[in-house]
Amino acid sequence: MHDTEKVSKHWGKRRTGVHSRNHWLNHPLTRAHLCTRISGDPKKGSLDHWIHDYIPKPIESALSVGCGFGAFERSLIKNNVTQHVLGIDLSRDAIAAAEAAAEAEGLSDRITYRSLDLNSYELPEAGYDAIFGISSFHHIFALESVFCNCRQALKPNGLMFLDEYIGPSRWQLSETAFETMNAILAILPERYRQRLETDPILTKQQIDPPPISWFEENDPSESIRSSEIMNVLKLYFDVLDFRGYGGGLTHLLLSGIAANFDENNQDHACILRLILLLEDTLERHGIITGDFAAIVARPKTSASRRENSSIRKIESSTNGRYA
Repeated sequence: MHDTEKVSKHWGKRRTGVHSRNHWLNHPLTRAHLCTRISGDPKKGSLDHWIHDYIPKPIESALSVGCGFGAFERSLIKNNVTQHVLGIDLSRDAIAAAEAAAEAEGLSDRITYRSLDLNSYELPEAGYDAIFGISSFHHIFALESVFCNCRQALKPNGLMFLDEYIGPSRWQLSETAFETMNAILAILPERYRQRLETDPILTKQQIDPPPISWFEENDPSESIRSSEIMNVLKLYFDVLDFRGYGGGLTHLLLSGIAANFDENNQDHACILRLILLLEDTLERHGIITGDFAAIVARPKTSASRRENSSIRKIESSTNGRYA
């Protein structure tokens, strides 16, 4: 099966766990923590922050890259962020489901969904007031051409909004990160380590770097060049706002077991908050990386683009090393 077809089929399957409290990003306590890191308010995430600081009144047109089943695009319309939004995704099955959901909610006149591969598709010039990428750019291989494409697709004063995994490609975290996660697992009572999505329920025992073969066999796009996103973005955009919100431990540590922690149980909540505190502390001291961030960027000026062009020529003459 061709990689593009494999990725399309992989992301055309609904994954209930991704949207449940068992996913680390959606557990009420971790969600409140990351929202606080993004906006200063435990109830307001990246979109709330962007609306408040960067989109105070509705814009005319937006593009959403990697829309999946379309929930984010529907939230843009419901929050009156934009008059119209185009959601694009490689998966035809996901697009079909997104179209059905928009129709069911009476939003089809303001949302368009299209199945296409942005790695090879050229966007219309100056067509959008804003471009959004929600957990999608870490699936893009052709980062240079896609960011260049997005830059020219933005109207004057248009902005790029990303909420992304920017950590190590293929989840190949540092040895220290894996040692720390496994040390935490070793002291957690078994009731907190139950993998609730398995049948029968298994216990999480060890976290190892995933073999590259897993990505090749299942989803060749997963975090294909995630560690390069920020460097490539800065070739084409100026970063206006960067709100890192962690994940260097909790992303893999809590995967499949987050729902074991009941936010209404004082002991459970205390343990989870201690894990989050440890992650923040290790990240702040540079011992682990912060792997997720909410980012706002604007296209570079013509002068900046000429400067970056010169830099890339220097890099090419020095075998890719910065001069």
